[in-house]
Amino acid sequence: MLEFALIVPVVAVAFLASFSIVLVSARTLQAGSVSRIAGSVAASGQDPFSGAAKDQLLEAAKGLGLEKGRAAIFITEITRDASGTYKVVHRSSTGNALRWKTAIDKAEGIVELQSGERAWITEVFAESNSLAGIGPAELKVRNVS
Repeated sequence: MLEFALIVPVVAVAFLASFSIVLVSARTLQAGSVSRIAGSVAASGQDPFSGAAKDQLLEAAKGLGLEKGRAAIFITEITRDASGTYKVVHRSSTGNALRWKTAIDKAEGIVELQSGERAWITEVFAESNSLAGIGPAELKVRNVS
């Protein structure tokens, strides 16, 4: 009986840690998928935050907490002009943009563009919902299209 009392807490903690890691991994994969969808929609010339594109994005983001303020998506369109300077052409966001801030003020080091080229950088931030403090508190995913 004593062995059982000693083993149960260890097994319970190991189970909780394993479940938490799986949960965070699944949410990270989902955030990556949302980032890729938003980037490809933006690169195709559509507004990812309106119409059918928004519905597709919200469907992919179900469970991240976008509608409850527990996630945010930023899309930044950048270009490199003839002088070699990177410029932010357009930035849009949805979700809790007050809690998280985009890290894209300058594109140097994130993407390498030739003069006249454009790129869309998508960032997804979300709470990880990690159990028992195992793993990161927030998820951050970046995609370049």
